[in-house]
This record gives sequence, structure tokens and C-alpha cells, in this order.
Amino acid sequence: MPEKPLDPPIRELFRAIYRDQKDGYVGQIMEHRHIELEFDLFTRANSSLTLNGRIYKITNGTLLLVASRDMHRFVHDPDSAYNRYVVMFSEQFVRPVLSCMGMDRFLDELKDGPRVLQLNAALQGHMQSDFSLLATCCTRWEINHDVHLCSILQTTLIHLLMEMSIEQNKTPEAQPISQQKQQVQKIMSFIDTHYFADLTLEKISEASFLSKYYITRIFKRVTGYSILEYIHQKRVSQAQNLLVETDLEIVEIALRCGFNNLSNFYHVFGKAVGMTPMYYRKHYGRHPVLN
Repeated sequence: MPEKPLDPPIRELFRAIYRDQKDGYVGQIMEHRHIELEFDLFTRANSSLTLNGRIYKITNGTLLLVASRDMHRFVHDPDSAYNRYVVMFSEQFVRPVLSCMGMDRFLDELKDGPRVLQLNAALQGHMQSDFSLLATCCTRWEINHDVHLCSILQTTLIHLLMEMSIEQNKTPEAQPISQQKQQVQKIMSFIDTHYFADLTLEKISEASFLSKYYITRIFKRVTGYSILEYIHQKRVSQAQNLLVETDLEIVEIALRCGFNNLSNFYHVFGKAVGMTPMYYRKHYGRHPVLN
């Protein structure tokens, strides 16, 4: 088992990149969360997003804000081109500037509003220019942490976030539209509140009033992964939190997260995270950024 994280937390205050997959997206991203906020503009996509148990359609012009510790996962159509700007930033990066502007509550208010928006073509083009500026300046800033570049990054990012705030008041949040997606959301909500129990397909079927064969099929079709994979991801995610934020014994954490034995916990955790629970706690436990 490799003793290193597959997707380690980003420790920089700011990062902006442009992802371009002209021939279709390759690879799957497991459900995850991170400390930083994530601010994305999709210029070309045929994807779905699972965000805190809700499923959204991601298309050209989708603007997205993922708050700190939001559980989320993207499933991309491998046959479709995929392009997006990704901005990862710590609140510490913009709060001093916001404070000087008398906008101390701005980020909190932004996170309380709709965070998956669909932009019209004109606004997408306008915001895309600023996202491109962030990606270009970030590359230079990573080489030379010049104070002027930092100022450009801060003011441009705040400008984009303010644009999103304006759109929040005009545009309703994107909603899951199909009946199957609504059914899958109910299944995910049931798992989210019962992950610590002895979950079986039969119990999930009874709770959703749908046959286990039907829920198995639609869950895979809508989310891109199986019900068992989702259960494991939910349990591992909760275990990660307990490993970092508590001093509980590992066997106690395993039981609290729904694993019936320690061996199974180590196997599932190692497969998902790429390291043992003990090493994860040693690497990330009581991390100063988390406190």
C-alpha cells in the first residue's frame, strides 16, 4: 500500500489553472472535500456534480463555488470535450482586502446563496477573461511571489466573486430535473444519515420504496459509481474527519463509521485514500489549518 495521499490537500493560499481535455475527459474523481474554497467556470462540459448529496448537471457556462469541506464529486462524459477554469483559494487570501472594503460578511453571504449557476453566453465570455487572467498571473506568481501580482490576483478574484453574488440574486440555482436524479438524491440522503449502520441493498430498497435491482441500476447511471462505492466513500470521509479532529482509537473510529471489523476498515480506507488510517492521522492530524 503506497504511504502517500492520492489527492493531498493544497497548502497554497491561492492556485488557478485551466484544464483542457479536447478529446474527452479520462479518469474518475472520488467524492472528496478540501479546506480551500473552489471556484470553477466550465467553458465546455457534459458532466454531473454531486455536491453535499445533491446532483447537478454541469454544462457550458456553469459557474460553481464549492465551500470549505463540501463533499463533492464530478462525473464527466468520457466522449465529450471538457474545459474549465479551476481556482482554489483560502479565505485568508481575500479576507484582508474584503475587510478593508467593509465586506467582512461577503464570503459567508456568498456561501449561503445558490452556488451552482448557469451563465448566459455574454456573461460567460466576460467572466472567462478574468478567469484567464487569474490562471496567467498565478503561473507567474508561483515563480516570483511579487506583491503586485498578488494584488492583481486578489482584486480579480474578488471582482469575479462579486459578479457571482450579483447573479445569485437574479438566477435560481440549477436543480436536478429528472425523476431518477430525485430518486438517487433520496437514496444518497438515506445513506448519509445511516452510514454508521449495517446498510444493505434490501434496507435501502425498503427505505426508498424501490426495488433493489432498480436502485442499483439508476444509481450507477446517474452518479457514475455503485451504491457500495458511495457507502464506502461516505464512511471513509467520516473516518478522515475523526482521525484528524479527535483522539479516538482507530478501532472506535472504524465502528462509529459503520465498518464491522478493523481489517475491512483498513482495506477500504487504504484503497480510497492511498495510505493507512494511522499514517493519515500522523500526516494530517491536528493540522493547524484545520483548527
